Amino acid sequence: MKNLLPKLWIFIAPAVFLPSLNAAEYEYQYTWKPETWVHSYGKSPQCMEIPEDLRLCFNVGYQQMLLPNLLEHETIAEVKQQAGSWVPLVHKACHPGTQVFLCSLFAPVCLERPIYPCRWLCEAVRDSCTPIMQAFGFPWPEMLNCDKFPLGDVCISMNTTSSDDTDKSPGLRFCLLFYLLFWLHIVAVRLFKNVKNKSKNRVCLKFRLFMNYGLIRLIVCLDTFMMHYKQINKGY
Repeated sequence: MKNLLPKLWIFIAPAVFLPSLNAAEYEYQYTWKPETWVHSYGKSPQCMEIPEDLRLCFNVGYQQMLLPNLLEHETIAEVKQQAGSWVPLVHKACHPGTQVFLCSLFAPVCLERPIYPCRWLCEAVRDSCTPIMQAFGFPWPEMLNCDKFPLGDVCISMNTTSSDDTDKSPGLRFCLLFYLLFWLHIVAVRLFKNVKNKSKNRVCLKFRLFMNYGLIRLIVCLDTFMMHYKQINKGY
């Protein structure tokens, strides 16, 4: 019996200790701590203002970045040197999310844990910009391999509509205007309902046609406005 105990312990030990090991691994994957960053990059992460001469990311939409960044650049001088070569690609406008994608790596937003760009954003930028890069003799670099970016975790995305599309989309003021026209239509119908004069009836008909047009535009406007509102709320 005593000889059996060591053998049984070999089978029992994994069942006892593996759950705690899995739990620790799960917490490590989903909880970011400064000490893990130090272990990976050699120095503690710091928030710093994005300098004006970091042309790639100075106007990206936030003011502070984490250093070291997600490409293992530890000094701002190194970031400027490496990021400068990507500025011409952003100016080529090969994809509306190029700057957001690149800056999420070169100048990650200053949060309590680093957040990587979404894989679909990387793939969209890569597919749109690779032909331009290849025309100048540059392949898509391995450091931007899209397979290493998250699919379903919290990640950096972008609005699905560009700034030009947003400017062309109907604003709330136009929706309110068409809503006003709709109620004017209701009032006009009541005012001219019992009018028998032909000239007045003609005016009434034209007015009603105009108001019906306003009603149709109101419906289309509200539908489009809600669509853009939902897209904007996806955020990044």
